[in-house]
Amino acid sequence: MHQEHPRAIRVAAIGHRVIAPKVRARVAETVERVLLNIRAAVDAVSPAPHSPVKLVVVSPMAQGADQLIATSAMAAGYRLAAVLPASQADYERTFDLGTEDEDIGTFRDLIAKAHPPDGEGCLILDGDMSSAEGRDLAFLACADAVIQGADIVMAILSKERWHSQSGQTVGDALERNIPTIVIAPEAPDEAVLLVRHDSEKIASEAAIRKIVGALMERIFPNPLGKAKSLLAAGDCLAAIDFLRNLPDEAVGQRLVERDYLLTLALARTGASRLALEVFRSRLGPLPLEDLPVALARDVGALEARCLKDLGYERGSAEGLLAAARAYEHVYQRFGGYYPLINAATLTLLGGDHDRARSLARQTLTEATDSDYWGQVSRAEALLILEDIEEAAATLEAASAAPVPPSDLATTKKQLLRVCAANGLPASLLSSMHIPAVLYYQGRDISVKDTAKPNESIRSQIRKLDTGFAYGSLSNTGDILIAETLLEMDVELNLVLPYRAEEFARACIPAGWSARFQSCINGAKSLSLVLDNDVLHHACVLAMSARQAMGLARYRADKLASTVLNLINRDGGAELIDDPIVEQDAEACEAIVPRCLLFADVKGFSKLPERNIDAFVQRFMGAQAQAIQPFASDIEFRATAGDGIFLVFKTPLLAAECGLAMQREAGGFDRQRFGIEADLQLRIAIHYGPVHPVHDPILDAPSFAGREIIRAARMEPITPPGEIFVTEQLASALFLAGASNYRCDYVGILPSAKSFGSFRMYSIKARH
Repeated sequence: MHQEHPRAIRVAAIGHRVIAPKVRARVAETVERVLLNIRAAVDAVSPAPHSPVKLVVVSPMAQGADQLIATSAMAAGYRLAAVLPASQADYERTFDLGTEDEDIGTFRDLIAKAHPPDGEGCLILDGDMSSAEGRDLAFLACADAVIQGADIVMAILSKERWHSQSGQTVGDALERNIPTIVIAPEAPDEAVLLVRHDSEKIASEAAIRKIVGALMERIFPNPLGKAKSLLAAGDCLAAIDFLRNLPDEAVGQRLVERDYLLTLALARTGASRLALEVFRSRLGPLPLEDLPVALARDVGALEARCLKDLGYERGSAEGLLAAARAYEHVYQRFGGYYPLINAATLTLLGGDHDRARSLARQTLTEATDSDYWGQVSRAEALLILEDIEEAAATLEAASAAPVPPSDLATTKKQLLRVCAANGLPASLLSSMHIPAVLYYQGRDISVKDTAKPNESIRSQIRKLDTGFAYGSLSNTGDILIAETLLEMDVELNLVLPYRAEEFARACIPAGWSARFQSCINGAKSLSLVLDNDVLHHACVLAMSARQAMGLARYRADKLASTVLNLINRDGGAELIDDPIVEQDAEACEAIVPRCLLFADVKGFSKLPERNIDAFVQRFMGAQAQAIQPFASDIEFRATAGDGIFLVFKTPLLAAECGLAMQREAGGFDRQRFGIEADLQLRIAIHYGPVHPVHDPILDAPSFAGREIIRAARMEPITPPGEIFVTEQLASALFLAGASNYRCDYVGILPSAKSFGSFRMYSIKARH
């Protein structure tokens, strides 16, 4: 019975033999609800429609809980696997609760359903039922066999009965890291989920979906399903890294789908040019007619989407009309209302209102689906036609559908443009609610009992409708907030000053270290200020907080959501307008946060000696002119041959200076000055803690530290004509809210001379 099945999830059933009649029906309803939630979660991520996952309930089918769970499971479409402690005749003689005739009848009916082909079979153990001691051992062996190989355990277990055999079996399951759902008869309407002894949360639909998703990923690895989940959650950066490193053999015949998802992820981060380049190199050469119609339509529409994004970036009406024509061409080849409504909207934004209305009316006849996409496409067409009342009603109906926040954000951004083009109020989209992004700050907890502030935090998060959170684990207050977020199934993203194990040893009280590690384990992502070193200092702690703030703002922008700021103090939590990062100015004199810009010139090594004077005076002279407007923010500068090193105080000015330098290099006319080599500038900028020093060789103020080396190692891997920045610098720019340039994610890239791999972004002028 326990043979490995390639597509099976096993739920072990255990619990009390006696369930009070007055609560039995309510317990049964909760059991049924949980089993259906497990089924729905499995169906949502089933690896292959043609090979569905089999759901199996494994049960001894004793009186009480066993029979109740087994019966409910079969009603929910599960298959039954039976485990008996001894022969059927000996086992039936232990049914002695006064309802044995009814219970034995149910038992025999279940045994019949457990046999193939309808069931999974029956395992009969050789327990000795002749004495009380023998029976106890037989029942324990049976319980162990039931949970052996189980993926989830479901138990009906009273809080006062954890010392019983059923309680011992639950403990054994938790020791084996088997997620366990417990329904206590004294609280029959509620189930709790345990993944270890000291962790307990409500077994909500979301919590079950999360735990089943993790199980499915472990048991049936589905790389493209994982990528889709990352995209649905709006975590495009993780999706890009995952898909870029996903080898051909991992996806088999689904290479087109992998490359489609990679291009889509790049487009959603705003890296429109890069997305179009990837599309044209990987997907452009494909004969779309050889693909299934739905996939061919999606692939064709993706190129049009990249053209649309570029049209938005440039503010070009002609660019938007070109994208509209591309969408319309996809519609003419492969049909579907999705390319049609996009063609209608882009035609409107390009200025051709009459043609846009015609395409919108055509969309209304095509978009007949009752799902989310069909409804929002009709609503978009109605907004183009300025039918406000019908559009609002359609949007309200669409918003009731369960849809990932990233899809809502994509829709909302497009509809906002339609409203602006037609002079309609943005309030028409109020029903399209996207969960908020939370940035949190903690303070050390001085009270011994953390339950009170924990409940206060829960209450605040519930009010704020938070879906995503960013913060640190710098103190006990941070840990308390992070624990609460995880308990409430809010996606947690952490930023630490340096490596977690080193930071915990230096800063976290001994009694909180396990809780600290639990938060690390439960987090969706972990970023560091210092990727490859340890430096405990107030400056680095402050940079950690600011990096989390910047990443929160970036995520909110991508989701078309809002950023909320939560701070906890002794006894409660409160929402604040602007987070405060405390930094002792005097303590930060020895170590300071600075922006480090390195640049060099590709082509310099090919310059003949006769061109050197012209290079220094003309090319480098032009660079000096580009740098001069930012001189007040530059604390140190140095050159060597074609190399430039600048230290800035302000991230925004460092980025703007880099853009000015690239503009000057891009417009340089080398032929005018007789320079024979093609010259291109590459620039890398990092934001990190450095040591102000007095250089004894220069006899002048300077800076030192490993973060300078990091910036220097980034520059050689930066493509000519580009500006690459680290996540530390990018998050500072997100925090500054600059709008005159784009910061596009390019991936985790290895730096020169094996100094480490870092998340890199590319900075470009927006227009």
